Amino acid sequence: MKSTTLLDIYCSPSELVLAESFLQRLCLDTDEQISCRLIASENIDLIGDEAPSLSFSQGVLWLHYRDLKVSSQLPEHYNFWRGQKSRDDLLLRALGLFSKQKVAQVVDGTFGQGKDSMNILAQDICVVAFERHPVLYLLGLDGRRRLCAIYPELENLFTLKFADLNMHLHELESADVIYLDPMFENKSKRLAKKEMQLIQELTKGQVEQ
Repeated sequence: MKSTTLLDIYCSPSELVLAESFLQRLCLDTDEQISCRLIASENIDLIGDEAPSLSFSQGVLWLHYRDLKVSSQLPEHYNFWRGQKSRDDLLLRALGLFSKQKVAQVVDGTFGQGKDSMNILAQDICVVAFERHPVLYLLGLDGRRRLCAIYPELENLFTLKFADLNMHLHELESADVIYLDPMFENKSKRLAKKEMQLIQELTKGQVEQ
C-alpha cells in the first residue's frame, strides 16, 4: 500500500475558494499519494520562518523559507530555450541531438526545478519527468499548468510523475534516452542562487540513488 504525504498550503481567506479549485485540478495526477490541506491565514508572508512552507497566492503556488520565496519557473525556462539549439549546449550533445539517431522521447529521472526538462521540451522532444519529492512535484505541476495554459500544444508532450524512477524502469522501453542529473549537496562556500538555496534546504539529507 502506498503511503500518503500530507502537505499544508496557506492562503489568504479571500483566495480560499480559488485555492480549493486550484488544488482540485492540481492534484488529479497524484494518485492519492499526496493530500493537501488548505489553511486560511492573514499572515502568509510570515510562514516559512522555521521550515520550508507552501502558499497559494495570486493564482500561483509558492515555496517560502525565511526571507526566500520562489515558485516554479517552467514557463520562463521554456521561453528561454525555445528556438535555441546550439551545438555548444552540453545537455543536447549528451542526449545525442546532433547525431544521426532520432531522439523522440526523453525521460528525465531527476526533475528538480525542471530546467533541463524545459531545454529538452523546447527542442520539440516528448519529455516524461519523474520527481520523488512531494513539494518539488507540486511546484512542478503548478509550473506545468501555467506552461500549458500558454502553450496548449505541450499538454501531450510533457508529463510529470510523482514517483521514483527506479520503480518504473520497466515502463520506459519506448524512451530513446533516460537522463539523470543528481543534485548533490553544495559544499562550496559560494552561495547558490536563492532558488537553489531553498531547494537544497528542502531536500537536505535526500540522496539520489
